[in-house]
Amino acid sequence: MARSAPVGRQWACMTSLWFVIALLSLLGPTLCRGEQQGQRPGRCGVSRNTEPLMMRSSLKMYRGVPESAHHDFAAAVRLSPRDPDAHFFVALSDYNQDKFAVAASELRSAIGSGIVDSDLHYLLAECAIRLDPTKPLDALPELNRAIEIDAKSVSARTLRGKLLLQGGHPREAVADLPLGAYDGPGLS
Repeated sequence: MARSAPVGRQWACMTSLWFVIALLSLLGPTLCRGEQQGQRPGRCGVSRNTEPLMMRSSLKMYRGVPESAHHDFAAAVRLSPRDPDAHFFVALSDYNQDKFAVAASELRSAIGSGIVDSDLHYLLAECAIRLDPTKPLDALPELNRAIEIDAKSVSARTLRGKLLLQGGHPREAVADLPLGAYDGPGLS
């Protein structure tokens, strides 16, 4: 009777296999796009698709290697500077390393470049709260902008409702908290 490998090793092998399959499925259609469109040969393999970098970075964050993840997220920003997800994850990796000022700077830069995304404003509000916990209501303008962009942003509405309650504004909080409580993933 053959002895099976420890569960942890099996999980690591399955995770690695899943990653390779996912990476190949993402890269497959884009690997030789340049040659298919009549561009000069030799550009094969050069892609502006940030999804493989984003996936690899997310796995690095999950595995607890935030510095390396940050490097890949930053590479995704350089590849696709108008991609709000790339900017969000660069800032999130800074936020997770307690680099709130750096994260806020990245977010302000992305917003200033014209990128419109509610999650950027939400994370900027979170950074503002961490940078000065004595003034949590200073984050409200960013949360208001996030909700203006995406009225169903559960994270922005929940945080705004919480801040309004803590700030002594229960009537205003009532508008946000039911949506934050009941409109989460799988609850609609």
